[in-house]
Amino acid sequence: MSFFRSSRSFGSTRAAMGASPLSDGELMQLAPSAFATEAHSSRSARYAYIPTADVIAGLRREGFAPVLARQTRPRDAERSGHTKHLIRFRHEGQANQPRRLGMTFPEVVLINSHDGTSAYHVTAG
Repeated sequence: MSFFRSSRSFGSTRAAMGASPLSDGELMQLAPSAFATEAHSSRSARYAYIPTADVIAGLRREGFAPVLARQTRPRDAERSGHTKHLIRFRHEGQANQPRRLGMTFPEVVLINSHDGTSAYHVTAG
């Protein structure tokens, strides 16, 4: 599955993509499910919970800053804190640069959910 196909479900959600890195507070507003502390109650003991907040912290330690965050709106309100989310990271040296036509910025793209609707993916973007 291509990244573009897997990211279509984020089409009409709230998002922010600016020239400056997003703080944890901004990430929490844009994609609160990224900070879920456990898997959704519908998941069995076999489900491998990968905390997105830990991945965010690890990428920050390696010099990557989040510049975009989105999450889907679930049909079931009970899943709202665990739904599918997408976060884009740029290297800190490029995170503050404004985008202009013809410029390229290598990015790390993280997709995850904590309700079983999406597998954990980290790709280049």
